[in-house]
Amino acid sequence: LTLHWSRMVDAAIAALIWIGAIVLPLELAEGFALSLWPTLTFAGLVLLTAAAGRRLLGPGPTAIAILSLMCWPVFLNSFFRPMRIDHHNLQILMGTAVVLILLLPGTSWRMGILAGGAAALSIAVGLEMLPVLALSGVILALYAVSDTKGAGRQLLAFSGSALIGATAFFFIETAPLQRTVPACDVLSLPLLTILTATTAVTAVYLLVAQRLPSNAARFATLLALGGAALATTAGVWLPCMAGPYGDLPLEAQKMISDGIVEAQPALSLWPDFQNGLISHYAAPFCAAIAAAGVLAFRWKAGLAKVDEVRIVATLSLFAWCGMLATLAFQTRMIVVVLPTVPLLTGYALMMLWNARSASRSPALSLAFVTTVAVTLFPHHLYKASQTLSAPAAASETTSAETTTACRSPEAMRSLQGVPSGTVLATGNLGAPILLLTDHNVVAVPYHRNAFAILDGVRPFEANEEGLREAITRTGADYLVLCRDLRFQAEAAFTNELLDGEQVAWARPIDAIDGALIVFDVSGQ
Repeated sequence: LTLHWSRMVDAAIAALIWIGAIVLPLELAEGFALSLWPTLTFAGLVLLTAAAGRRLLGPGPTAIAILSLMCWPVFLNSFFRPMRIDHHNLQILMGTAVVLILLLPGTSWRMGILAGGAAALSIAVGLEMLPVLALSGVILALYAVSDTKGAGRQLLAFSGSALIGATAFFFIETAPLQRTVPACDVLSLPLLTILTATTAVTAVYLLVAQRLPSNAARFATLLALGGAALATTAGVWLPCMAGPYGDLPLEAQKMISDGIVEAQPALSLWPDFQNGLISHYAAPFCAAIAAAGVLAFRWKAGLAKVDEVRIVATLSLFAWCGMLATLAFQTRMIVVVLPTVPLLTGYALMMLWNARSASRSPALSLAFVTTVAVTLFPHHLYKASQTLSAPAAASETTSAETTTACRSPEAMRSLQGVPSGTVLATGNLGAPILLLTDHNVVAVPYHRNAFAILDGVRPFEANEEGLREAITRTGADYLVLCRDLRFQAEAAFTNELLDGEQVAWARPIDAIDGALIVFDVSGQ
C-alpha cells in the first residue's frame, strides 16, 4: 500500500515497541509505544521552545510560552495526545525547529544546515509543513537581498542541505518502482526538482550579488533567476498545481472538500463547530493580535530593539499567513501557525506585565488580565459560558460522540462474533474494522484510491437500488451501520434500514447489541 506520508515514522514507533517488548508482553509494549511516541515529540517541542526562546526573547517570555503549550488544546488534546501516532507531531516539531533555528544568532552556515536538515525530515514525513518551509526560504532570501551579514550563505546552506537531505530520504523511503512517479502529495520528483532549482538559483545569485549596486538590483536579479528556473522546470511541477487530489475524479475531490472538516475553511464551519474552532483558533488569533499591538506600542515609544522587532515581526508573519489560510482556505493550515504561537503569547504577556509593573496603570492591568484570558484560556471561557447559558445542551449526544462509540474497541469486538467476511461500512469505520477484527473492508478515507473514498459515502446516501448496486459490485457480505447515526441525504435508504425497514436482501444479525447494527447481505 503506497502512502502519502513516510514509513520512517512507523520505524521509530516500531523501535519503541521492540525496546518495550524486552521487558513487557507485546500488547503492553505496543501500548507503551502508543503513549511514549507523542510524549517524546511533545517533550522535544517543549525543550526546543525553551532553548530557542531563552536566546531569542529571554527567560520570562519563554516560561510563559511553555505554559501556553500546556494550555492550548491543539497541542495536548490533538496532535500530541497519547495514542496519536499520526505523522503531524513530528512534522510540527521539525517545522518549529526550522523557524526557530533561522531566528537564532550564530554561524550562518551552521544554522542554515541545521534548518535545512529539519526541513528535509519534515517533507520526507509529509508535506503539511511545506508552507512553513517555503516561507522560511522566502524570509532568508529577503535577508540575503537586503545584504544582511551572512544571510546569503545561510540561504545557500539551508536550500542545499534541504536538497541533500530530501534526496537521501527519497531513496530511503521510496520503492524503486515508485521513484519515477511524479506524485504531488509526497516527497517525489516534482518537489526534488523545485529544491534543485532553488539551490541552483541561490548559488548563481551569490556569485553575482556582490557586483550589484543596490537592494533593488539584487531583488530584481533574484526574481529573474527564480522565474527562469520555474519556467525551465514547469513541465515537472506544474501538474501539481491541481493539488494533492488532482488525479481523483471530480466527485471524489468534492467529497473530500465538502465531507472532511479539516479540508474546509474555518469561517464556513463556524455555525456547526463553534467549540472546536474556539479551542483551536481563538488562542493563536488573539496571540497574534496581542503581539502585534505590543510590538507597535513599544516601537512607537522607542522601546523596541532591532532584534526584538525582527524576531516578533518574523513570528507574526508566520502566524498571520497561517491564520488567514486557515480562515479562508483549509482549517488544517493551522499547522503553519503552531511554531509561532507559544513565543508570541510569551512575548505579549511578558511585555504587558513589565509595563503594568512599571506604571501600575489600571488600564494596563486590565489589558494584561484580558490577554491572559484570551490567549491561554479562551476555550475554557467559551465552554463555561455555554454551560451557564444553555446547561441542557451539555447532555446532548453529538454525532461526533456517536461516531466515536461506533469506532470503539467494544463496538469492534461485537463484530468478532460474526463469521469473517467483507464489510461495506462508512469510510471512518474502515481502519478500526481492519485493525480489530478478522473482516475485510471495501472503504477507507484514503485519497489515493478513488473507490475507497466514494464507497465510504456514496452507497450510504443512495436509494435502495444504489445501495444494492454497491453491495453487488464490492462483493460485500455485511452492511455495517452506526445504530444512532442518520444520513443527511433525503434519498438515503440506509436511514430506512436503521428505522426498522425490512427487506429480504438485508437480514439484521440479532447477535449484535451495541453501537453498531449489522446486516447480512451475502445473499444479495
